[in-house]
Amino acid sequence: MGFPLTGRWRCRWSVPCSTVESWANALISVSDYERAGENRRSLARQVQRGVLVRVRPGIYAPAREWRDLTWWDQYRLKVEAVAQGPASDRVFSRQSAASVWGIPFFGAKNHVHVQVGRSTHGRLSAGVQSHRDLELESPVKRKKLWVTTRAQTVIELALSVPFPHAVAAADHVLNADSEESLEPISKNEIMAIAERLNSKAKFDRASNVIRFADVRSDSPGESVSRANMYLEGFGQPELQYRVEDDDGSLIGISDFYWEELRLLGEYDGLTKYSRNEYLQGKLPPDVLTAEKIREDAMRMTGRGMVGGCGPPCGEPDLMRHPFFRRSFGQQGWQRISGNTSGPQDRSGARTF
Repeated sequence: MGFPLTGRWRCRWSVPCSTVESWANALISVSDYERAGENRRSLARQVQRGVLVRVRPGIYAPAREWRDLTWWDQYRLKVEAVAQGPASDRVFSRQSAASVWGIPFFGAKNHVHVQVGRSTHGRLSAGVQSHRDLELESPVKRKKLWVTTRAQTVIELALSVPFPHAVAAADHVLNADSEESLEPISKNEIMAIAERLNSKAKFDRASNVIRFADVRSDSPGESVSRANMYLEGFGQPELQYRVEDDDGSLIGISDFYWEELRLLGEYDGLTKYSRNEYLQGKLPPDVLTAEKIREDAMRMTGRGMVGGCGPPCGEPDLMRHPFFRRSFGQQGWQRISGNTSGPQDRSGARTF
């Protein structure tokens, strides 16, 4: 047999898919392929030719369409591919649950994470990492998949990923998610669930993240940057600061503001100039020009400004961006004491 995407498979990929779930329906499984009377060896040949990619053992996707997906959508499809396996009642956790809930997570090379009973040891097999269930809340069904609740997902991330990445997840769930039609969760709600942890060390680590979380954070990049400012001992900025003219009219809202230095900080992720929801029908150069005019107007109030654009690799970190750090140097930045003492937990986060 030649090119395998004929008939039903060609139809699956011939129209744009608006959601990850619709892409998942277009995945090619060996079992479906054989039921259609095809030879599974042809799938391996198509992989060798670069026509298909193997998403996971027994699951394939057309290579060109796969390459057009973002890394987080590719990861989400890996979760869907695992869900199509023999254990259809798997409960997804950590980054995998986060991908289903729309909670920000980082790292294109994450394993797919599932939870197992406490009597079972966690293990890694075929790209699926299993973990003992923390048993904080009962799993729920979301988008046809069993997942840990949003609160438990945030707590699990707080226990397993770097402090800045966990903060991004916690900040996110404190706000309503209109895209996912989800209500906000309060700090008190998350903390109450974290108190069910069976270890003081785990609770201390999780509570550090929960206490540091801030509902005012406007993006994962801002969250990661703010957390790294804290870890490096810099003074904490005011978030979403309103810059007004002498008449009290709003000029703009800055991501960060340090009153001690009269310094504004801007985090501009690349999505601002590439995704339709941010462009709102405008061309990227027009959005960039409007942003420059807004920033110049804020500078004219006599405040300094530093800023930068996060890298496009899923690891936004403003404090480590060379331009941002050079800008702080140009502004005569000095570390402000106050966050430089106190015990640290294993995540590197100072306790509150």
